[in-house]
Parts: sequence; structure tokens; C-alpha cells
Amino acid sequence: MERINEGLWELPHDTWMPGGVCFSGRMTVLRAADASLVLHSPVPLDEGARAQLAELGEVGHIVAPNLVHHLYAADAKAAFPDAVLWGAPGLREKTGLGVDRVLDAGFDVPGLRAIPLPSGPKLNETVFLHPASGTLVVTDLVFNLRQTRGWATPWVMRLVGCHQCLSASRSLKWVFVKEDFAAFVQAARALTELEWDRLVMNHGEIVEQGGREALREGLAWMG
Repeated sequence: MERINEGLWELPHDTWMPGGVCFSGRMTVLRAADASLVLHSPVPLDEGARAQLAELGEVGHIVAPNLVHHLYAADAKAAFPDAVLWGAPGLREKTGLGVDRVLDAGFDVPGLRAIPLPSGPKLNETVFLHPASGTLVVTDLVFNLRQTRGWATPWVMRLVGCHQCLSASRSLKWVFVKEDFAAFVQAARALTELEWDRLVMNHGEIVEQGGREALREGLAWMG
């Protein structure tokens, strides 16, 4: 577990896909205003990670933020059975995962604002604003993989327009949000009008300063 800022930590994890593609990712841990911990996009938790979390405080919430970032949510729930497991709309129906509450307007964790993006039935991503640290936490809205592992990863990143740059993937328009693309773009751009500076994404390097401008540039290709 690595500290990013006061009340903000990360646990890196690489996900290997078929064909030699590796997505370097992270679980983001946020401290809520009531001092409880929120696990965003869980990764495998070994004994060391669980012990570190126990030292930080009580895990109160586990978040599966979209329809493709849920693989380790059940394991996190098993490790912290008293935590509330929040899942993207449709996740329970898609996977059978025992979601306690759905990510929607009813998200009520103090000190953390959930912002659903109109990203359709294939993604349904919710992003999170953590005002205490001035941070926006996103999942697959943008990538920032400056260094890659796996022989095929650079080719995939070039194909979707994310090779060694911060950008939204073309796969959003081609596959994941093509039915709601205009509304998705409008909502994504509205994020840059909120008050935050640090941008944390699931895949790639964190932008410590100037995150809003970086996000504007990463969305620019969308027209």
C-alpha cells in the first residue's frame, strides 16, 4: 500500500489479458469524512494488504465502479464482511455478485461524491470526487499508461489512441458507450468544471497537479 496524499492510498496490481496484454492498474483507498475506508476497484488482498488496511482504519465500503471492474469485489467483501458492497447498475444482473447497494443517487458516504456517467449498459461507470484531497477518481474514463508490460500492450494502446498519453479510449465510442456517446461526452467534460486538481485513474500514472486540464486534453478527440 502506498500513500498518495492525506486520506488517499493506492495498491497497484497488474491484470494480464489473453494475447500478452497487460493493464497496470490500482485499487484506490479513500478515507471518508466519518473516518471509514472506501476500497475503489478492489484488487487481490493478501495478508499484508489486509493488515495495512486494518492499521489505517475500518473498511466501511467496497466499490465496484463499473461493469468491468468487479473481479475481486467478492473477495474484498469476504475479507471485510461488514463493509457495504456498492456495485454499478446492472452488475448484480450481469454477474450474480451479491451487491449490497447500487451506485446511484442514493450513494451517501460522507466526504465522497459519486457522479454517475451516462455510459450505457456495457459500462455504467461512476466516478468519485474526494474533496478532502482535491482528487477525482475514475476507472476507465481515461488511461495514462506511459510505460507498459506485455509485448502486445503497446499495439492495443495505439489502436485505441492511448499509447503513452493520457486519453479516453476510442473503445468508448466504438463499443462501450456508443448508444449514449453524446451524453457521455457532455457529462465527462462537466467534470472539468468541478473543484479538484489531482486525477487518479485505474490504469496509468496519477496526475498530481493540473488534472482538470489533463482531462480536458484527454477528452479533446471526442469532438
